Amino acid sequence: MSEEQEVECIDWQRFERVFSTGETEERYIQETIFGRRLALLDI
Repeated sequence: MSEEQEVECIDWQRFERVFSTGETEERYIQETIFGRRLALLDI
């Protein structure tokens, strides 16, 4: 990864997994973004 790229981690999100048996389980997921943000264009 080059020096100008960054790593950003989004906060953990809780969700409920529903199985085919109808049982549920609480799980967590976190998104990790690699790269850099591009400048937005003023239109």
